[in-house]
Amino acid sequence: MSTLSGRDLLTELLGDEPTTTATAGASRTLAMTIKKFALHILLDKANTVVPTRDVMAVLKNFLFDLTPDGLRVIATDMERSLIATTKIVTVEQAGTAVFPAKRLLDIVRTAGDGDVHISVTNYTATIRIGPTQWQLKLQTGEDYPALPQISETIFSTVNRLDFAGALAAVRYAVSRDANRANLMMIDVRAGKMTACDGSRFQQARTSAFPFDLRIPIGAVDDLIRLLKAVDTDTIDVGESTNHLIFKLGSDVFMVNKLVAQFPDMEAILLRPALENRHALAVNRADLLEAVKRVRINADHNTSAIALTLTPGHITVSARDTHGNEATETIDADWHRPERTIVVNHGFLTDLINGRTADTLHFKLGDDTATRRSPVLLTQDDGSTGVIQQMLSDWVR
Repeated sequence: MSTLSGRDLLTELLGDEPTTTATAGASRTLAMTIKKFALHILLDKANTVVPTRDVMAVLKNFLFDLTPDGLRVIATDMERSLIATTKIVTVEQAGTAVFPAKRLLDIVRTAGDGDVHISVTNYTATIRIGPTQWQLKLQTGEDYPALPQISETIFSTVNRLDFAGALAAVRYAVSRDANRANLMMIDVRAGKMTACDGSRFQQARTSAFPFDLRIPIGAVDDLIRLLKAVDTDTIDVGESTNHLIFKLGSDVFMVNKLVAQFPDMEAILLRPALENRHALAVNRADLLEAVKRVRINADHNTSAIALTLTPGHITVSARDTHGNEATETIDADWHRPERTIVVNHGFLTDLINGRTADTLHFKLGDDTATRRSPVLLTQDDGSTGVIQQMLSDWVR
């Protein structure tokens, strides 16, 4: 992993332009020509953070910053910000302007083939693509928020696919419960990426950073999408006082830092599960398919299914409140006395889907009259998942 400063990063990305996007209002003139596909790509990326809820009206706009060096399309919802950049543009008149995001995207998506010619005069935009021309009345942009100053930020360079893979592997376990704000994030520290919603725990290995990251769930899906959209081998990750900053090829994605601290979920869920000593091995595809079929008759309120383990087999069963039942037996590597565990079928499916190996290796613990042991699933790459057992009165 290498490092570079924010000044070097943005000089590379934007030329010698300032490293902040303070705007005292859009300029009165702007003119450019750009390929339709190139503009579409920029708008699609920037639209990731355009808010859909009721917010400041100006935030539902793209900010165009056109300089002799290229075009930056900027969007923000005040919590997440994106700068999408291209140098493949013919600059006829440098300037800035704010364009209504939804309407401009609709124009570009529905237009025929051809170059896009955009000119702005006195806050009126003329857009011409092929035989069609549109005129849009623009806001002044005076209240468009400035993006943060990041010139002194130090960045670490990490493998893009490894980072994206770790995010995708743990995201299912992030809490979506606003009452548990300290779990609505992915915690990245000491070469480990961790997510937990209180019932599920998932951890994956990742590159070690010189700082800890807490990525809010509201930014995780956007970040995964942006990581998939670029074709660079590496990305750059940095932090300022108030922001996490990701350089993804020619784009910069910024996220407000969280105030809430991620609790020590390793102590609460992982460490007890690591004491499990009873090995269960089963074919991944067989178990997924059995769960998929049997869960049809699971109770909709609990999503509970039972896994009854007998030497050489697992019987997956479900029953709803109306007495509808389903069972399926598959082969498994289990050499201990019969026992039954009950889990949420959705939690189990998510846990399995995060694995790539053909054979799943679970570790089970000993249940007591007052405590059911967690279910541990490990993989050779160091990823570790835990789900809790459930209580159910229908299991015989």
